[in-house]
Amino acid sequence: MFYPLLCLVALIPLTARAEPHLMLDRLSGQIELRDGKPPLTELTLTLSNSGDTPISTDIGFKGSESALLTLEAGEVASITPVPAITFEGAAGQLQTVVIDLSLTVPSDTSASISETDIAFLLPEPAYPVVMSEPRLLDNTAELTGLHYEYYKENRENGLMTIVYNPGPVNLSIRKTLYPIPVVTGPVTVTIDVTNFGAEDAQSLTLTDHLKGEEFSGEGEEFSHLMVDGKDNLQWVKKIESLPSGKSMRFSYEVNALADIGDTELPVTEAFIDGELIGYSNKVWLPKWH
Repeated sequence: MFYPLLCLVALIPLTARAEPHLMLDRLSGQIELRDGKPPLTELTLTLSNSGDTPISTDIGFKGSESALLTLEAGEVASITPVPAITFEGAAGQLQTVVIDLSLTVPSDTSASISETDIAFLLPEPAYPVVMSEPRLLDNTAELTGLHYEYYKENRENGLMTIVYNPGPVNLSIRKTLYPIPVVTGPVTVTIDVTNFGAEDAQSLTLTDHLKGEEFSGEGEEFSHLMVDGKDNLQWVKKIESLPSGKSMRFSYEVNALADIGDTELPVTEAFIDGELIGYSNKVWLPKWH
């Protein structure tokens, strides 16, 4: 008398473990960054139904219009969704683009895409980009034109932020620290600046900020100021001219007041006539123990 009940219990886990049938196979295409305008997107999402029953669902990028997709069992189809985009900046100046590549999918479907391969095209004066998050692969040397590439496998996409400057002065700024991990004592901050722009950078100012309770510094390039009620150590370097196509290295030394780790130092900013034209990477400080 107990056998039918045991068989019923054994079937329940098999039903609960049913896999979703809608597969996100590939997101590909290109995004063209423009000077003073939002980018143009030409993206294709390829999907397939790996199950044995039809699927009918809405799908698209979050924050944008979704499309009704119907797939028969075993069918493969492609859609051309348009992502939501936020654009800030003016022509010939620093510009920021935020592109939302996260997808709205059925609750029983993984949002991970088997392969994402997107080319990013830049206006010539904007090369190289100031910042990209997640990081883009620079493949300009391999292709005709100014290209970056975003390639990932089995990944759920999200927000992409790209900062670029197609103005006459386009700076690449790299910030490093030594030693890392940071322990109590002297620390050297090095800033490498390259002007990829068509014109010389005249009257350039570099500005760095460190927490006053973590670092101290001496000399005319240092000052203290209050930011949100907290003491900040500010380093300012004025540069008369950085010629087009040239690089310069600047270093300054501070004193770490304690072992510092598990934190991130802010970017170094570059200004001309009070206008922000570029900034460096952030520097992550790992735990010292």
